Amino acid sequence: MSMKTYRAKAAGWIAGRRVAAGEEIRLTASQAKYEPVEPVVAETTKPSRKAKAAPAPEPDPA
Repeated sequence: MSMKTYRAKAAGWIAGRRVAAGEEIRLTASQAKYEPVEPVVAETTKPSRKAKAAPAPEPDPA
């Protein structure tokens, strides 16, 4: 299995190591399944395109 980078949600023991909250660690998917971690998203990904907002209605001149 390939190793991926995860971020610890809380301080404690993860996969036999003592880690601080927010620390990034390398785990396999099967290890991460049972640990309080979240995947680290690569910062090189492009942000998703958002739909354009509807134009604001023009005020009634009356």
